[in-house]
Amino acid sequence: MLTINQMKSMVYYLGTKEYGDWLDRIVQHPLLTTFINDERPFLQFILMLPVPVKSGNNPNNFEVQKIIGWGHPDLIFQMKHGKVNLFIDCTFKCCPRGFYQCMIIMMYSIAYDQYIPVFYILLESKCALVYYHALEQCILLRTGSLKLLLYLAISNLLLSLNVN
Repeated sequence: MLTINQMKSMVYYLGTKEYGDWLDRIVQHPLLTTFINDERPFLQFILMLPVPVKSGNNPNNFEVQKIIGWGHPDLIFQMKHGKVNLFIDCTFKCCPRGFYQCMIIMMYSIAYDQYIPVFYILLESKCALVYYHALEQCILLRTGSLKLLLYLAISNLLLSLNVN
């Protein structure tokens, strides 16, 4: 009889063998594009960046952090044109294995009188540099009013985290 841990290991092993690792699954069709016949990407960016790690006396110690961002092209287009109110929230409870947080960038919709999620960004840590690069990618995707609003959001976030 298998234990719970052995069963979990077997399911994970078979899933990895069948579907590949996390990067293979992310770039497959259901997560890559918006709809079956739509060529616009839903997967907006995948980053791997070195982040300094404070350990011991070695100042050149780095760790690779993954950042993955999804966003619906129609909602990004709406964010780009006109004034929008943004709300940024990070949650720890709904992250896949290997990630620490899910950052959600929402815009206020006057038509629905509520905030609508535009970007979903998976982060491996809550380091200020990781937040900066995640929000910077959102800025680089589109220019215009979104650039100014996200720049202000980055500035406020870094100030609230007391980043040097």
